[in-house]
Amino acid sequence: MKRLEVCGLHCGYGDKPLLRDVSFSLAPGEALSIVGANGTGKSTLLATLSGALHPLSGEIRLGGERLERIPARVRAQRMTLLLQQQPLDPGIRVRELVALGRTPWWRGLRGMSPADWEQVDAAIELCDLVALADRPVGAISGGERQRARLAMVVAQNTGLILLDEPTNHLDVAHRFMLHRVVENLRTARQTTVISVLHALEDARRYAPRMLYLHGGTATCYEQSDYERLREHIVAAADVPPEWVY
Repeated sequence: MKRLEVCGLHCGYGDKPLLRDVSFSLAPGEALSIVGANGTGKSTLLATLSGALHPLSGEIRLGGERLERIPARVRAQRMTLLLQQQPLDPGIRVRELVALGRTPWWRGLRGMSPADWEQVDAAIELCDLVALADRPVGAISGGERQRARLAMVVAQNTGLILLDEPTNHLDVAHRFMLHRVVENLRTARQTTVISVLHALEDARRYAPRMLYLHGGTATCYEQSDYERLREHIVAAADVPPEWVY
């Protein structure tokens, strides 16, 4: 069974579609990068896939079920969305923030179980945050906060992860760490990952397939089509080839 199926999706705001007739599917463990210029609908598509924005038409199925029919709590156990900007309480400690990823799994008023805390601590270690676990998020750098938010996603332990510009604020070493984490989730947990990325090279590294948004359309490219996609982006942006990487 496919983890995610998107068929004939039109998405946007009001009654005006920003993207038309988007179709693709992903199996457990597969990954897809979404690329395109600012304003082409990358974040809009991600919001629609998450259920935060209702599609204008078309269908999204998560694990074979229509997305809109899945209760919110169950959806949060199956899918995680990491946005570019999410307000954080500067006083919350890193370990407490990561623990928020376990809230969809709480039963009644009992809160965190020992097994939940094991998931939290494993995510903290995977994202290289052990030394920062007791620090308030307001006292760490932007890159460290991004890693803490990623650890929260890892701790949520869902079958599908949606990442909006996950490399923001990360230095080269931690961009590599992020790639390693994503690959680990895909291979060890069979997690399906969709990432919105600006840099074309990052998009190629993070997934074998790239969904290019341009002019209201979405076209899928394999890694072997990288140079052809790069040529299309150069032509659309009207910039020298060396500026697209």
